[in-house]
Amino acid sequence: MRPLVASVAFVAGVALGLVQLGAAPVLFGDPRAAPLIPLAVLAGWSVARGFGEVAPGLLAAALVLGVASEDHAGWFVLAMLPAAALLAGADIVSPLRRLVLAPAAAALGAGAWTALLYAASGRLDLLSFHDDLAVGLVLWTGALTAVCALLAWPLRPRTPRTGLFA
Repeated sequence: MRPLVASVAFVAGVALGLVQLGAAPVLFGDPRAAPLIPLAVLAGWSVARGFGEVAPGLLAAALVLGVASEDHAGWFVLAMLPAAALLAGADIVSPLRRLVLAPAAAALGAGAWTALLYAASGRLDLLSFHDDLAVGLVLWTGALTAVCALLAWPLRPRTPRTGLFA
């Protein structure tokens, strides 16, 4: 991965983390039911360009969310690991199959994110009380990832490279 791509992904992760902090409470009545915007957008980006380009952005988003929270930033980095592992695993298949796998990986990662943060706060029992919010978070994250993946699809590298600037 080139340093410029890593820098762009990191800055995008920071910006998406800030969007999550600002947009989720405004657009959704309860921010716990809001989609994980950084995860969804970066997972959609990984469909077109591969996981290697989005990994710094996932780390940056987790750090921004952790710094803004009462919990330690490390818990947010750990909570992002299941989604990162699933997206990295989806990277071994063709881009067309990633179009289907990325929303599923993001949705499962969002579910693991929620469960890990509830467990880290010592209130795993509240997850059964807030199960409708957790299901909303998982479904909205998967749906937003599918939309972002479709929007990023034209940006994928093509082989063989043909055209005017190939």
